[in-house]
Amino acid sequence: MDSSTETKQKRAPLFAAIAMGALCSFLVSYSDAGESSGSLQEAEQWEEVAKIRSQAARGHELQAENRREEFLRQGSAVGSTAVGDSLDGAGDEKYLAADDYQKASKHWERAARAYKTAGDSEKAKNALEHARSAWEAAKRNLREGADLHRMGEEQFESANNLDKKIQALKKAARNIERLMEMK
Repeated sequence: MDSSTETKQKRAPLFAAIAMGALCSFLVSYSDAGESSGSLQEAEQWEEVAKIRSQAARGHELQAENRREEFLRQGSAVGSTAVGDSLDGAGDEKYLAADDYQKASKHWERAARAYKTAGDSEKAKNALEHARSAWEAAKRNLREGADLHRMGEEQFESANNLDKKIQALKKAARNIERLMEMK
């Protein structure tokens, strides 16, 4: 056996090891890229759902404001069931807004985790800020909803409508309980 064949035989395992290392490195980076793009896609989907939930919450807030305006238009009729219904309905809309904001907050948190996994720390930070804002909006709407239910309860009491008074009180308590659970 000549020396060049002998050298080639000695180098063959070295070349095989280098080739195997390069292949493994490529496969790992390809796998990481796939995981990263999957996480990015997941983050974008959670962000989209969070934005839709926030839009729905703002719609409920607008409905609550419209019902509150009904109260202001009917305001001189103290003890009116219609006024109580307007206030109680506004409180219901605030509760629905709070529910959507709370869900949006959770979706923003999921988006933040997925952005972090994808390696986009800036978008993760931004998503967490949106989550905090949505959480605060949920708490604000629960407080305002409880106040509106209490105002409706006062109207039902003046109108001597015990059934509606009890329902408004239960809704106010529900809002306060949920608010306490959120702290």
